[in-house]
Amino acid sequence: MNNLTNEEEARWLCLFDAVNYISAKAEKLGVKSESYLKPLPIEKYVKERYPAVFKDLEFEKQGQE
Repeated sequence: MNNLTNEEEARWLCLFDAVNYISAKAEKLGVKSESYLKPLPIEKYVKERYPAVFKDLEFEKQGQE
């Protein structure tokens, strides 16, 4: 992910987290995850999680330098 900005990487991480969370919940309920993958709730999740993920990502990258 070296060619992504911190902002882009944080958004992709949020999206990845959202899809994994939905898939785990759907599996637990015994339904297909595709029926739970709705764009608006995923967008809301990404918007809510983005500031914290971005801050964590910057902190992690500072520690690697």
